[in-house]
Amino acid sequence: MKILKDYDAKNKLLSLYFTYVEILTENRSYVLLALNDNKNSLKNLKKLEGLKKSFGHFINKLQIEKIDFKQERIEKIKDRGIQEGFWIQFLMILKFWMEDSSSSFEKTDVFIEKSVHASFDIINTKPAKSFLDLGKFLLKEKMDFKF
Repeated sequence: MKILKDYDAKNKLLSLYFTYVEILTENRSYVLLALNDNKNSLKNLKKLEGLKKSFGHFINKLQIEKIDFKQERIEKIKDRGIQEGFWIQFLMILKFWMEDSSSSFEKTDVFIEKSVHASFDIINTKPAKSFLDLGKFLLKEKMDFKF
């Protein structure tokens, strides 16, 4: 049996989402009451500020493979974008779960899998690195550009 620390970033995130949804499901009545008690969505989101901070730390520790732009400002923007993107994904999963009426929340499980796989496909660095490498080669060979 694999230990969580041996999982790659995608499987760690899947494990977090599945475990979190399982815990939410055990406390579904309370969670729905707490997150739906206000018609103002922004006030409901404010209740999740502490969770958002912890979630951000978790995402940073995943060591998701990213393209290295070698510029500190771009790296910070990129890291923040990834963190915010996964937070939005988490909120979408939460909303989907809150509205899911399928048996044992099986549709939420499918949504989690498909959304995590899609997000990691989007940030897959291998194609981007290949295109950057090709671009550098072409610039160097055809325009005598120095890197």
